[in-house]
Amino acid sequence: MIITGMMTTAAGVAAAYLALGPGGPLPSWMYGRWTGKSEETEAPARPAPMLVRFQPWTPSALAQAAAGDRLVLLSLVLSGSRPCAMMDRGAFADIQVASMISQRFTAIRTDADERPDLALRYGGRGWPSTSLLMPNGEPLSEGHFMGPRMFLEWAGLVEASFRKKGAGGAALSGRGWRRLEALAKGDVPLSRGGIEDQARERMKSWNRGSGGRWSRFRDIRLIFAHGPDWARKLAISQAESALKLEDPAWGGFFRYAKGPGWKNLEYEKKLGDQADAAAALCWVDQEACRRVLNYVEGFLKAPEGGYYAGQGSELELAHAVMPGSEYFGLPSERRKALGRPFVDRRIFTGPSARMAAVVLASSAATNSMRAHALKTLDRLWERASDQGRASRHLGAGPWGLLEDQLGLAEAGLAAHGATRSPAYLARASSSFRFMESELLGAEGAYYDRLPTGELLAVVDRLAVPALNLDALLIIDGLERALASDHPLRPSLARRRRQLALWLSRHGKTLSAGELLALLNFI
Repeated sequence: MIITGMMTTAAGVAAAYLALGPGGPLPSWMYGRWTGKSEETEAPARPAPMLVRFQPWTPSALAQAAAGDRLVLLSLVLSGSRPCAMMDRGAFADIQVASMISQRFTAIRTDADERPDLALRYGGRGWPSTSLLMPNGEPLSEGHFMGPRMFLEWAGLVEASFRKKGAGGAALSGRGWRRLEALAKGDVPLSRGGIEDQARERMKSWNRGSGGRWSRFRDIRLIFAHGPDWARKLAISQAESALKLEDPAWGGFFRYAKGPGWKNLEYEKKLGDQADAAAALCWVDQEACRRVLNYVEGFLKAPEGGYYAGQGSELELAHAVMPGSEYFGLPSERRKALGRPFVDRRIFTGPSARMAAVVLASSAATNSMRAHALKTLDRLWERASDQGRASRHLGAGPWGLLEDQLGLAEAGLAAHGATRSPAYLARASSSFRFMESELLGAEGAYYDRLPTGELLAVVDRLAVPALNLDALLIIDGLERALASDHPLRPSLARRRRQLALWLSRHGKTLSAGELLALLNFI
């Protein structure tokens, strides 16, 4: 992933030069074989301290950039990610890089788990995500992992070219801007046959270049829960192959492989990945599902209710860092003797609620696991929800992110299914009411967050097809669970029809499993 990120960054630099540059011959480093010494991509034995001082993402930080006529350097990171840590110990520990940033940019850092809405807008294709933005949020150039030399060349070129072009250069911003604009544009509605054809094409790619990199557990779950029989054989094959991402000693799934054939793993374990894995494997391999749930129980369960955000990808020792490739290759007892990678003890509403929903729906879960899942939902409802409006943390913002609303609604439906208690159904209904009143767009789809006024209107709120597919499935489940004379049922039926039509116009952005789930509503 690091090599891929460096290649993507180099391509982004070249694109920035072509879009913003002065024309004429390209500099020699943009063509042919790179002749310089490749940059170090391994973490040093004694990590250097990070020298760059980042601000959090706030309206005042953006206003500061605008007042100082500076571009925003946005660093998006994931807790526990080795490439993110390596960039902190490399480029951001370099005195020349730190000096350039302090003199020429407003540096902002955001955790992608804390702000999934910003990760959606600026996350690009890998972590860390390093972008240069206008103060109004318009992206100029995207990068990923970079060493000091590449960062200096990339940032210097983009900033200098932009200064030469002036504000008009913003209209020429790259792939990131086009990606955000594409989310707002629909197409001709797909027919049932068109949806199925596109799903087949996407599933063919599973066994090509990226087939041995990503688990695709979300697609597998959707296919078994909502898809046609013909797709299940491929889904089973993909699930069996993805078991190569499982930790053989402790259980739980690593994030992805950086190379085909499930080679060069990225070793952090995120809660959302465990929820997706367990939800998929409960259809395919009950024993594998049980191993995932046991890992979550043993490593990520918060005793007072909730689930921790994840576990790190490397072991930090007193004077060195042991990479995951070495640590996770050891048997359990040797790992314990060295110590455990840190556990990110933040509790995020959406992922915790989704994990609870998976536990409540899985026959592989024990009674104590189900009891903890219900305890989790009660805690989230008490401390992370206010009249149906969800917060990202327990009692802390941002409030009203669609991902968190959907997580609480899904968990409420699962808890109702497990207990038949009407209180849980009422909670799911409350989340839907908030979505209807505060997140609904003109076309019948839901925005990903409340308005902030921080960014240009086209990116301040986005109607994201994947999130709206989840909303469609929850609306369908809520409609089925409510009594036939319940006052919400007409609204649910109307929204289900509108969402299905809207999603059929955005099918090009949906995955194979999402498309096949949509078939049920067309």
